[in-house]
Amino acid sequence: MTQPLPRMNRSEGEFVPPSDRLISSLDGVYYKLTEVAELCGKSEASIRRLMRKKLVKAPSFQVIQGKNKYYLYTPEDVEEIQTYYKTERSIVPRKV
Repeated sequence: MTQPLPRMNRSEGEFVPPSDRLISSLDGVYYKLTEVAELCGKSEASIRRLMRKKLVKAPSFQVIQGKNKYYLYTPEDVEEIQTYYKTERSIVPRKV
């Protein structure tokens, strides 16, 4: 199971992005797209592609703050994405 990231464990006076403050104020553990990409070892574009093609059910939530929209992933979503890449994706080299 994935662990929550230390989003709010910052030294006194250090800048905390508004998105991190918003997500930390929610009940439960949620990850932003950048965090999911880092946890899965993939690019943000690869994770977005899974969502766009509906290959996984993630993300579970989206939050709108002003003009910004954040897709939020639960630990279960992260596990689903990791499982997808482990089982469904095998890279076969192209023949030239």
